[in-house]
Amino acid sequence: MAKNGRDGRYSQKWLSAAERIDAMTDDAFVELIQVIPQMPINLSLAKALEDTSLPQHVSREELLDAIQLVFSGNSLVEARGITTLTVVKELAEDAEVENPSRFESRLNQLFSFESLQKWAKALSLIRDQPKIFTDCRIISDVRPIYTDDPDKEPGAYVLFHTLKLSYSEDFDRKDVYFSLDSADLKIISDVISRAIKKRNSTTASLKKTGVPLYDRSIPPVKNKNI
Repeated sequence: MAKNGRDGRYSQKWLSAAERIDAMTDDAFVELIQVIPQMPINLSLAKALEDTSLPQHVSREELLDAIQLVFSGNSLVEARGITTLTVVKELAEDAEVENPSRFESRLNQLFSFESLQKWAKALSLIRDQPKIFTDCRIISDVRPIYTDDPDKEPGAYVLFHTLKLSYSEDFDRKDVYFSLDSADLKIISDVISRAIKKRNSTTASLKKTGVPLYDRSIPPVKNKNI
C-alpha cells in the first residue's frame, strides 16, 4: 500500500503506479524498456497504447504507468523547477518499494528516453489552456410556427441547429450550447475548411525538415529514441 507522500507532494495514484513499476520482475522491466522505442508517438495516449504490440510479460497497465510517470514527472520538473533526479529520489522515498536502489535505476532509465520527454512536452503545450476541447455535436431540429389559432395546422416551420461543445476545465467535463441557423453553419464550415488547408500546407512544409510533428490528425510519429 502506497504512503500518502511526504507533505502530499505525490498523489496516491502516482505512488501506486511507481510501486507497480517496482514490483515488475527484471525480465518484465527489460521487455518494457524494449517496447517503449517501438511505440507510435500519438497525441492520443489511448490510441498509442492501442497500437502498441505488448511483449509477453508486460501489461497495458504497466506500460501506461511507465509513460504517465514520465509525463507527470516532466510536468513536476517544470512546475517546481527541479530535476528529474530529484523526482526519482523523492518517489523512492515516498513510495513503498522493495529495493530503492533498483527502483531509482528503473525510473532513471524511463526518464532517459528523449522521445518520451518530447512527447510529454507536446501534450503539456496542448493542454496548457484553461479549457480543452473534448467533443462536439450538432443537433438539427424543425419547429412548427402556429398562428393565433393553435387548432389549425402550422403556418410555417423553422429549421435551426444546436451546437454542443464539450470541454474539460479543471479536470471536469463541461458543456456549452449555441443556437445556429444555416448561415452560421456555412461560416463554421468555411472557417474549419480554411484551418484544414493551413494544417495541410504547414504539415507538408514541416515534413521536409525531417523533424517529428505531433498531430492527432496525421499518422503517428515513429519513436526514435536517442
